[in-house]
Amino acid sequence: ALMWPGLLNGDLGKPWLHATGITPLISMAARQSWDAHLTHACSEGIPISLDLNHRKQLGTLSELWAMVDVHVANLELIILSIDQLVGLAALLSLTVSIGFDSGDAACLTAMAALHRLWRCKRVALCRKVRDASGKQRRWSLLSAAKTDASGTTHFLDLSTSDTPVWHLPKDECGGGSAWAAGFIHAMHIEPSASDDFEEVQRRCIRRADLLSALCQETAGDFSAVTLDQLHAAERTFLNVEARLPGTEVGDSLGGIMAHALPSKEVAGGMVEATLAGLKAAGVLAILRAKGDAQWSRRWV
Repeated sequence: ALMWPGLLNGDLGKPWLHATGITPLISMAARQSWDAHLTHACSEGIPISLDLNHRKQLGTLSELWAMVDVHVANLELIILSIDQLVGLAALLSLTVSIGFDSGDAACLTAMAALHRLWRCKRVALCRKVRDASGKQRRWSLLSAAKTDASGTTHFLDLSTSDTPVWHLPKDECGGGSAWAAGFIHAMHIEPSASDDFEEVQRRCIRRADLLSALCQETAGDFSAVTLDQLHAAERTFLNVEARLPGTEVGDSLGGIMAHALPSKEVAGGMVEATLAGLKAAGVLAILRAKGDAQWSRRWV
């Protein structure tokens, strides 16, 4: 069994626990460990986020939600897809009209209803549509809660639909994890100095959108995006829609992503360092790669 007190209370700098809904459906042992790490993080005041990420092959949404429900009030953030939003609205008998083709207004209404029911800090929905040429438009919706000095909780609905990110995904994988990483980084690792609650939340979902799209500019699960590149993209597309290479005439991103890939030796060292960190944490990792035949396989 993983010893979560040691893993989560070590020299982590500014700890934040990000979990996924895939884990508890894998096995009873996985569920017990998943429960344990969420419970311990909560007891230690460590912020927790969860990408629900329901996989039908592993179990039903009802089964997954029975596991998540006991933890949801403790979450800083829960991330949903449109399928999960529609499914949870039906499962929890919400009196709202929501469907797979619903617009943002209906989605935000359903998210707000779930948010008030769950009493967590934030509910996020990642949205994307793709045209016939493969160009994808990505934006996000967020229901955020703030409690004032009197103890009253106020709910705020936010969207990046006016400043979407357009891109041509080179890989379907990695976008969700990158979105979560971007949000957490903006919220917790590199927080805004602003005291404006709405501005802070908007900055988080904007960074999440950008990092998700930038991550999918290269093939494979691992992101090749540096912090400097992310900051450059934020400056380039400040308060306007972002169009990554291939989504408009001319390259609005300029040289932001035009960096040389590391050498085989350097890349190998980076992978080995990552594997060493995973081993030290007691994590069983499945690594996936694409490209040349020698890389087109999986490692455990």
